[in-house]
Amino acid sequence: MELYGASLDDRPDATTVPIGTTFTIVDDTGNFDSYISDGTNWMEV
Repeated sequence: MELYGASLDDRPDATTVPIGTTFTIVDDTGNFDSYISDGTNWMEV
C-alpha cells in the first residue's frame, strides 16, 4: 500500500497500516521523503 500526504501530520499510526506500507511526503520542497511501516514504527527510507 502506498500513502501520500503533505506532511507527517497526514501519516497514520504505523500500527494501523499493513507491514510494508509506504508513506511519502509530497510538498513544494521536491524532497519526497519516504517512510515504510514495519507494523510498529515508521522508518525513513
